[in-house]
Amino acid sequence: MSDPLHFRAELQDLLDNRLADALRAEVEQHLADCPECQRELDALRWTKELSGRFAVGTKAPAELRAKILNDIRATACPAATPKIEKISVWQWLFKPGPRPYFAALALVMILVAWLFRPGPLALPDLVAQDFRALKTQQLALE
Repeated sequence: MSDPLHFRAELQDLLDNRLADALRAEVEQHLADCPECQRELDALRWTKELSGRFAVGTKAPAELRAKILNDIRATACPAATPKIEKISVWQWLFKPGPRPYFAALALVMILVAWLFRPGPLALPDLVAQDFRALKTQQLALE
């Protein structure tokens, strides 16, 4: 049951004949006394009947199909679609505007980061650094 007061989830199963006999009797007894669930069941029944009129695989009337195609053709104007221009990276970088400045700044930043990168410490230097830290009690012996 979905709701202690109402059988909301079970109504569709009742309509589709998928309820066990005991639950079916309980839902039908509830429906006799609950106008809210009865209205919901009627709405489900109406929806199922209406959707059954439009069987899957049937074609829409020719007039409707023609109108839909005309509307699609009217809205899909080829002039409205942007043309994609193929350009090289250099053409993109050196187009007028701020791009060349940003590219130059990024190149300078990469170069500076590469020049001032910390070099690897040799093993004796690392051991000496740890020994000094151990002597000054900045590093605990593990």
